[in-house]
Amino acid sequence: MKTEVSIAGKGLEELYRFLEDKGMELDVKYHFNHWFLSAEISAVKLFGERKEIMAVLLDYYELQKGKDVEVTINNEVLFKCDPL
Repeated sequence: MKTEVSIAGKGLEELYRFLEDKGMELDVKYHFNHWFLSAEISAVKLFGERKEIMAVLLDYYELQKGKDVEVTINNEVLFKCDPL
């Protein structure tokens, strides 16, 4: 079943690289930091088969602890990780 997963938070650059390396179909939203004249990833949206997306996300989040992120699937919050 095709689904859409949105992940919003800070420090998503590493997740983006991980998903890109896994060959996932994704879209990225950027936030411009005017103090440092830089852009950072503020959200990542994935498209594809639900089971495949969940397997890749679980692989990633098993390696990551204490990230401030929220994972939403089809407009329903699946899980939220607050920093330790």
